[in-house]
Amino acid sequence: MNTLFFFYNNFQNSFEINYNIFDTNIINLVIVLIIVIKFLGEAVFNTLEQRKQEISMNLQNSNRKVLIVNKKLNTVKYSLSINEQGMSTAHILRFLTFIEKKKFFLNQVKIYLDQLESLQNDIIKCQIQKTLSDAYNYTIFLTFDILYEKLLLTLKQSTEFSYQQKSNITKNYLIRLR
Repeated sequence: MNTLFFFYNNFQNSFEINYNIFDTNIINLVIVLIIVIKFLGEAVFNTLEQRKQEISMNLQNSNRKVLIVNKKLNTVKYSLSINEQGMSTAHILRFLTFIEKKKFFLNQVKIYLDQLESLQNDIIKCQIQKTLSDAYNYTIFLTFDILYEKLLLTLKQSTEFSYQQKSNITKNYLIRLR
């Protein structure tokens, strides 16, 4: 029989192990370990399977969210490109409108300047005509005045005209002065 030594001392021979009980205990221990390992294995397996399903569901949800975010991102990119095109179009239209308005206002200013120049020329012509008219009137007035004085002088010296004729000449002279 084999002996199991617990201590390396004097009591070595005092203890002997019953191999049948030892074998039975080892078998019982192995069975218990197998049962425990089996139940623990099943529990761990079930836990791992649940974790696997949870992770799979989380990945699916994440993939779905990524797809949704990608769709939204593409929509936003498309909207942004449309807005950029709209803004560039609006900018071009505003620029073209500005150029057209600028041309219109420059033409209006040119027309107004031409009208002002024409008006200035008309005013100058009118002032020249008025000045000439005033000069002619003044010359005529002086001429008639001198003529009237000479006529009066002649009439006073002459005895051929009557008083009535003298007053008619004076009256006609005054009417012409008006």
